[in-house]
Amino acid sequence: MRTTVYIAGPLSTGDRYYNVHNAVEAGRALIKLGLAPLIPHLTHFADPSDELTWEAWLDVDEAWLVHADAVLHLQGESKGADREVAFAKAHGIPVFESIGPLMVYLETQ
Repeated sequence: MRTTVYIAGPLSTGDRYYNVHNAVEAGRALIKLGLAPLIPHLTHFADPSDELTWEAWLDVDEAWLVHADAVLHLQGESKGADREVAFAKAHGIPVFESIGPLMVYLETQ
């Protein structure tokens, strides 16, 4: 079974298209390394007009995040990603700022 990695990073701050693209590229890299990423940025396509609240989406994210083996925290300003990282740390889920250290950690597990 693949190790699960939650991708936390900006979505609505800055260029939304770039943020989704960046998260998808990170997810693709993780898949190629044999991991199972969850890319919450793809929810943009489920709610492109932002009809659902930011808080509702963060609640959904946390419901999934609690099951992650690790978090990859992408660069960029994001209150949502900051909240996800704090949530992960509070639940003992390791957080990494780049793929290299994440892979080193996973190799030692």
